[in-house]
Amino acid sequence: MLILKDKYGQLCNRLWAFTPFISEAFESKNKLVIMHFYDYYKYFDDLKVFDNIRFIENKKISMLYKFIIGILNRIPNRVLFHTGIICKTEICVTKIKLKNRLVFINGWKHKKPDSPLKIAEIQKIFRPKSIYTKKVDEIFGSKRKSFDLIIGVHIRRGDYKEFRNGIYFYSDSTIINFLSQLKNEFGNTKKITFLLCSDEKINLEIYKDFSVFQIYDTNLIEDLYGLSECDYIIGPPSTFSMWASFYGQKPLLFVKKANTILKTKDFSIIVSQNRFKNGRVFSH
Repeated sequence: MLILKDKYGQLCNRLWAFTPFISEAFESKNKLVIMHFYDYYKYFDDLKVFDNIRFIENKKISMLYKFIIGILNRIPNRVLFHTGIICKTEICVTKIKLKNRLVFINGWKHKKPDSPLKIAEIQKIFRPKSIYTKKVDEIFGSKRKSFDLIIGVHIRRGDYKEFRNGIYFYSDSTIINFLSQLKNEFGNTKKITFLLCSDEKINLEIYKDFSVFQIYDTNLIEDLYGLSECDYIIGPPSTFSMWASFYGQKPLLFVKKANTILKTKDFSIIVSQNRFKNGRVFSH
């Protein structure tokens, strides 16, 4: 049994930490337990759909696991190994015979399995609850009656004001320039509307020269699912928009500089964390 002990970052960091090991569990049929997902459990209906993959729903049980790990960490690896427990390892888990063993790892930092991510199974297990998807689908259904393209715009504010000295913290005027570039890129052949998603309130009046909309009374899972339903996605480098691209199989373009020139040829679908279908690998 493999136990992922991550509690690294927010929702999408954890999704990217877990997904390679979930895909490996689909392939190998090994048992997988994910300790820290209880704070996002409420957004998903199908986390129990696969018998060999378990998300711990109760925080107290996760804390019990954490307590046990704390005790195991004090015991030398060579002693634990003979009991069938591996608590500290840098070995790729695909090279460990998990049968009759209990292996604890940090999925974010650990070497990832080499097998391709199984998109259909991942889409199934992490499909948001219908209360969220239905609301977003109804909004998108209405928009698609009037527009040819919906382009998702992830406006990351909050912690990005300080992250890497604010290099990815874009002003409204910069975002407007991006929207203008995209309108020009498609020309008059396509009627375009933009979904704006942000962790801060957006003054839509600033964007009055464009067709823009937001998901009303939204939360993080509706914005994430909404981005995955768009035809194209842009935004600063983030695991959030990266997950939307992967989950929805929609082309994404990371905007790494305020003066970036946007071209449709540079968009590509995410196939695994930091990796695009066109062969590009993201790095800061």
